[in-house]
Parts: sequence; structure tokens; C-alpha cells
Amino acid sequence: MQLLLSRLESPLGDLLLVTDIEHNIRALDFATHEAHLRRGLREHYGSVVLTNAPVHTEIAQAIARYFSGELRAIDSLPTATGGSDLQRKVWGALRDIPPGTTTT
Repeated sequence: MQLLLSRLESPLGDLLLVTDIEHNIRALDFATHEAHLRRGLREHYGSVVLTNAPVHTEIAQAIARYFSGELRAIDSLPTATGGSDLQRKVWGALRDIPPGTTTT
């Protein structure tokens, strides 16, 4: 599988962003956790080829707005995740929790 690896700065430290060619987010992690990120990609997708690429403008702008306090800015960013059906359902449910709230 061919994926794109981008690096971007954030107030929390440098981030690694993995997208596919359609700009769907496949993974996001701290740059200091690159080995963990690569291991997770292999577990979810099998053989992965990462190509360095600039961050897609829409994604970079949404992440910047998020860190500026607009917590809903990333809600519409497209994702495409690996994992089991249960994992994808859980991740989808987590995205439905409004920022700043807790639920069980």
C-alpha cells in the first residue's frame, strides 16, 4: 500500500501525518513515536510504502484552527482506517463525542 507521510509543527510538538492519495487521514502521531506509528501501519495495512510529501493544505489549515481553539475544525476531515469492524465502530463513536465532554 502506498501512503504519504507529512510532518507538521503543532503547539504540542512535531506531528507525523499519514494520508492516502485521496487525502484521507490514515494515522496521526507525534514525531517522537515514529517507530510506533510505522508498526501500527504494518499491523493494520500489511506492507506499506511511505513517501514523504507536503501536508495537504486543507488538513494543515484544519489542524492549525483546531490548535487555535476551534475544536470542531477537524470534524469534517476524511479518515480511512484499518482495523476490525469493532475498532472502526469505536473510532467512529469517539469522533461523535463533542469536544470538552465525557461520556460512557
